[in-house]
Amino acid sequence: MKRGYKNPPIETVVCEFSFEGVKKWDENAPNLIYNRVRGMFPKKMRDVDVEMVVRPGEVRIEEMQTPASVRYQFFRKDDTASVQLDSRTLVVTHGRPYPSWSVFKKMVLDVLSTYVNVASPSGFKAVVVKYVNLVEFYESEINLADYFRFRVVAPGRLPRRWTPVMAVISIPYEEGGEMLVMSSSMVTPEAPASIAFLLDIAYSRNDARCVDLESISEWLDKAHKRIKFAFEASITPKLRKRFY
Repeated sequence: MKRGYKNPPIETVVCEFSFEGVKKWDENAPNLIYNRVRGMFPKKMRDVDVEMVVRPGEVRIEEMQTPASVRYQFFRKDDTASVQLDSRTLVVTHGRPYPSWSVFKKMVLDVLSTYVNVASPSGFKAVVVKYVNLVEFYESEINLADYFRFRVVAPGRLPRRWTPVMAVISIPYEEGGEMLVMSSSMVTPEAPASIAFLLDIAYSRNDARCVDLESISEWLDKAHKRIKFAFEASITPKLRKRFY
């Protein structure tokens, strides 16, 4: 998370919306959206669902050419941010370097407003904000307890040398249908780092009918605040110093 860090560990930030009651989606809708956001995302790709068709003496792959089966991706010129959309879903992603929550949220709301104006959904089916943090170490060995409060802990009688694979917890919040999910896993580092961990934190509402189009900005701020709190609660002061 940013928190004024000079070197934040943020690898990717994702904001995903699933819609219901989309009224105006056809083959022209993605192009209408692209034409309105191409100033931010000038590069475009098209991805078509495929299915395997098996008939006697014949196996072939066919494209599913319905408008609802086609996904589009728009990219910034430098590929640091992207948009993916289809008839039911909108995903906005930002990678390194991550600017700030306020800048990213404005980008999300601008793209969301364009999608809503073109597709006219009746509301949200689900909303997710997710931060993926990559923490790299250059030591050959580390003590996880020195850096992470959220970690895999082995029983005391087991050998000290072991490999943490993944830890996952889900925390329901008082608002019905809202959940914070945290996962920590060891990943293959890029040289010259020797040890690397991913800390994923996602806040979601799977029954998003209580979040209307007018109040989505406020909900996104709440999600970000709770993700930030969870991140800070998951690391130690020793790790925090690495980000300044």
